Amino acid sequence: MRERVLLGFLISQLGEANVQLPSPAASMVDASLGGEPLEIKTVTGRGLVTAKWTSDNRSVDQVFEEFSFTSDMLLVRIWWDSYQDSVFYIPFEVLDEATTAVPDFLQSQRGTNNRGVKVKDAFMKQVERHDGTVRVPIHWRRGDQDIQAPIVRYVRYWTERRF
Repeated sequence: MRERVLLGFLISQLGEANVQLPSPAASMVDASLGGEPLEIKTVTGRGLVTAKWTSDNRSVDQVFEEFSFTSDMLLVRIWWDSYQDSVFYIPFEVLDEATTAVPDFLQSQRGTNNRGVKVKDAFMKQVERHDGTVRVPIHWRRGDQDIQAPIVRYVRYWTERRF
């Protein structure tokens, strides 16, 4: 859901002609900006960035053997009630350079429902601090209003509809 919010923002700022949504077959690409692929990642605080979602040990092994970054990355770190660097535009070249410097940048838990293969925090700190990375600070404020879960909104919507 967070990626959709960011895609909406990108489309509103850059226009529909400049932001294309990927085909379902493009598993590592969340959008194309001006024809160039872009991967979007969101995490809360120092949470680990997921390189690839997996669900079993065989898939984890395959990711460890085959994974490489293929595009620029837009990373958003949500720091509630804080003002910090939060939006990071990380060019592919920065990611690629860092994988050469830190070849063992992936980690994963074993077992079923392992929640995917993650990128180590030390690697992400390195690319976030890199001179080639664009950083934007944001003040993340929680509002006083409770945010309704989507299911609550949809139950209300369908309950209030007349057929």
